[in-house]
Amino acid sequence: MVVRNVLRAALVLGMLSAAAAHAEEMRPALGKPLAQAGQLLRQGRYPQAMAAVRAADAVPGKTAHEQYVIEEMRAAIAEKSGDMATASAAYQRMLASGQVGGAQAVRIYQAEASLAYRAQNYGQAVNWLDKYFKAGGTAPELRTLQIQALYLAKNYAEAGRLQAQVVAAQTRAGRIPAENELLLLYNCQKGNNDNTGALNTMKQLVLYYQKPDYWKNVIDTLRAKQGFSDRLVFDVYRLEFALSLVNTPADAMEMAELAVQAGLPGEAKTIVDKCYQGGLFGTGPDAARQARLRALVDKTYAQTLAQLGKQDADAETDHDGNRLLALGETYVSYAKFDKGIPMIKDAIAKDDLRHPEDAKLQLAIAYLNSGDKKDAISTLRSVRGTDGTIDVAQLWLLHIGK
Repeated sequence: MVVRNVLRAALVLGMLSAAAAHAEEMRPALGKPLAQAGQLLRQGRYPQAMAAVRAADAVPGKTAHEQYVIEEMRAAIAEKSGDMATASAAYQRMLASGQVGGAQAVRIYQAEASLAYRAQNYGQAVNWLDKYFKAGGTAPELRTLQIQALYLAKNYAEAGRLQAQVVAAQTRAGRIPAENELLLLYNCQKGNNDNTGALNTMKQLVLYYQKPDYWKNVIDTLRAKQGFSDRLVFDVYRLEFALSLVNTPADAMEMAELAVQAGLPGEAKTIVDKCYQGGLFGTGPDAARQARLRALVDKTYAQTLAQLGKQDADAETDHDGNRLLALGETYVSYAKFDKGIPMIKDAIAKDDLRHPEDAKLQLAIAYLNSGDKKDAISTLRSVRGTDGTIDVAQLWLLHIGK
């Protein structure tokens, strides 16, 4: 990780500089081998540098400060040479020495956190980072490392809480959140089984970065959301179809069958015809089933078209509007928007529908298919509901760029 490596390099240089400065102030028996250790460290001669530190450590009668300086140099050499265990032990002896001031403690906590992270001991890294921030550390790179360590330690709830603050701060500052910041937040939320939060974060990824994988992910996350109604499965398929994400024969067949079941043979025919034109239907082991589906759709299309207009008067007098809504949707499926849209609007106006928010969603999609983007947007923005309708509406708004 670049952040971790940059921090580690800066820290080693800081420790080395401090140790070298302290060595110059010490009595020759200690100062000379420690100065030699610093020179050898800069030359990359780590075993010889560590041998010089051991020579200094062998001098009898050392004061607490002298022992502290020895550990400081030992830690710098061990870090640079990759001896994590020796470095960590040296840092902990420094902390226990009573010689560590506030700023130096912050640097040591940073060092221990980096060492623990590199050793994949993420729980320990989190503990050291907690001490770092409590001691006054402020480096934003360390906040990132803390969140990553929490995530890797599988403390998804706390990692998500902190990462949400990072994303919110970027948004408040008028900046588009970085893609990797949103992805980290999404992964924290998924790890914490927070499908509602994950859905909202994936919506942001779709809004700002518009990648097909993100669209697929946000739709899959919506389907997994607690309380999402099976009634809306076809509406989700509609969105996927508009995004060219219905790309398997099985999904396309299911979508066409659902359209027929919903009384929308015009839409079913559009789906089947496009699948044949695009090569999704007509070949492979399911070609015969697809041919049977096409025959059924064509037959239903013709039969329903022949009956259109014969039930209009009865539907208009229906007290709750449910039959009128269904008939309006059927007209729309045949692209007869001048008949279908007013029917859907009249059905909503009766204010007694089984699923009024669904009806608004159907009206918005009808407007969109008719080319009336302005009314489609305003209607989508009016959709509410707690069973997924508002989420589907918001995804349509993202698709059309609003």
